Amino acid sequence: MITARGFWLLLTLFAVFVLAVLLRQTILLLVALSALVWFASEWVLFLLRVEWTLAHAVIDRQLEGRPASRATIWCDRWTEVVLRVRTESHLGIPFVEASDREPTMGHTTEIAHRPDGWDANRPIRVRYGLRLSSPGRVRFEGVLLYLFDHQRFFAQKRFLHEPMEATVLPPLSGDRGGPSATKRFNQLPIRGVHRHRRPGTGSELLDLRDYVPGDPPKCIAWKVSARRDRLITKEYESEVPVRCTLFVDASDSVRIGPPGRNLLSSAVRIVLAVAERCIVNRDPIGMCLFDERGGRVYRPASGDRHLYTLAGAIARTAAQPVQPSQCPPDRLILPAHEFARDVYPELMDQSVNRPAPWFSRLPFLTSLRGLTLLVVVLAGLVSIYLVINLNVSFLIKAAACFLVIATSFLIFRGFMHRRRRAGYRTPWRLRTKRKQLASLFAVREGLGPGGIPLLEEDNDAFSAAAQRFLNEHRVPYRRPYYGTHGKYLFSSPSKLEWLRKYLLRAVAMAHDNELFVIVVDLLELPADWKPVIQAIKVALSRHHQVILICPWPVGLPAPDEDEEIMPAHAARTADRYAQDPVRAIRRLDMVRYRRAHAELRELLSPLGVPLVLGSGSQAVGAVLARIERLRSAQIPSHH
Repeated sequence: MITARGFWLLLTLFAVFVLAVLLRQTILLLVALSALVWFASEWVLFLLRVEWTLAHAVIDRQLEGRPASRATIWCDRWTEVVLRVRTESHLGIPFVEASDREPTMGHTTEIAHRPDGWDANRPIRVRYGLRLSSPGRVRFEGVLLYLFDHQRFFAQKRFLHEPMEATVLPPLSGDRGGPSATKRFNQLPIRGVHRHRRPGTGSELLDLRDYVPGDPPKCIAWKVSARRDRLITKEYESEVPVRCTLFVDASDSVRIGPPGRNLLSSAVRIVLAVAERCIVNRDPIGMCLFDERGGRVYRPASGDRHLYTLAGAIARTAAQPVQPSQCPPDRLILPAHEFARDVYPELMDQSVNRPAPWFSRLPFLTSLRGLTLLVVVLAGLVSIYLVINLNVSFLIKAAACFLVIATSFLIFRGFMHRRRRAGYRTPWRLRTKRKQLASLFAVREGLGPGGIPLLEEDNDAFSAAAQRFLNEHRVPYRRPYYGTHGKYLFSSPSKLEWLRKYLLRAVAMAHDNELFVIVVDLLELPADWKPVIQAIKVALSRHHQVILICPWPVGLPAPDEDEEIMPAHAARTADRYAQDPVRAIRRLDMVRYRRAHAELRELLSPLGVPLVLGSGSQAVGAVLARIERLRSAQIPSHH
């Protein structure tokens, strides 16, 4: 495209050319014609430079010194991103401004590139910091380039597609200062009269030390003693390892919402805090990730490598997109069109993806906005006609006409501002954007010529295609949580059946006195608790311990045992809630969640199973306290 500088130069040269023709000035005509030819040649040369340079462009992106395809980054930590765009063309571009598209789930520092030339000897380099707020996968779409010629008469906006994804692991506290529990030293009766203290009688090797008279002979490391030419004694862990298994809900109900503020983020913080503390204490810990379609089991183990395995599994689970659901197309058009215009400019260009023709805007006059504009214009014309026919001075007529036009314009602007604040969208604009998106989706998915009218007319097909497009590129968008009849769209009751199966399987393969921590969203399924309660009873009958953790929605106040579910002055506040629908809906959600929490707590209380809300450090403290209780119960008593 031509810049403002180039437009005014072209306009000036054309005016000089026309003037020279009219005045029959041969020298001026030759100068203007030569300048126009030079201008056209610069345009053709610029196009050749752009096409030839971009055809040989290669993108190299590194995260912390490693290629982005093999890099692993952590949440809540700044990561250095180095972008290098090189080309094998020696023609090059005189001036280039490069910018890396910012990931939708993170924060970045300044990522703009200082304008400079670009050729085979001068690659583009962009360096910035990236900080992500939620685990999963981060996607880099490519590089946005603004290309200019020497005089900056011409410019082109191009996007180099080089999609790359990197794994984002959940944050770890990094607390390796020592075990959270105090090591207890068991006493083992040995032969003789005296009793001796020693680290313990577990099976895990703790340390090697020199032999002390009185140590049992079976604890002597004979091979090590032979190499060192002196007796060496093996010390074992004094604490009996407590096996803990985490059952984590990974269904769509916990993954919807903004990254870092959904229910899965709360569950991830709890799971990793418990797993890290168990690894520090050398306790085996396992995990089961389940959803409405199945699950994956990780057997209990210990060590830092196993901790990283669990963190990677959580990251892969968080990266899975939510399945397409019932969503109005109007909610998807604006975010999808804005993203496609930036990332796919070549497919959204009007030369290849032409929007609706001008006569498609005729229904604009049948809308409320069009009728209002038509009435205002007619009223203004009638008022101007009446004012002109009055027998008054010209200044008074001019002032009256200006006053009528200004009043009509202000009335129309005030009406449209009020409609815009209420969330009004121009119908023909949405139809135009929907047609362009339908063409884009049909080309990307290979639907053929019949796919464009199908996506234009079928709301369900367009909604599903738009959600697949946004999920593939990891672009957040607003989803309706409830259907037309008030039913929760992401309840997924089948996940409870999978939870029951995996819990019973773990009980069948478990040792004595194991701990099962269930992190599941049950507050939206009050009618499907029976299979989970039965599985919990089976685990308790085998002398295991169970803790149930329900992630609590971010932003809703946690229930207080001393607080009433409904206020006593609810009747007096009905009018206030009626005036503020958002506050009323928020109040209804809080009441519904609190009632479900009270009912579930009433069912679990006779079983002795604690119900903990997944908010803050309360859930982590409850799990660690129960592990400490099991460890104390398994230590043999001193005689």
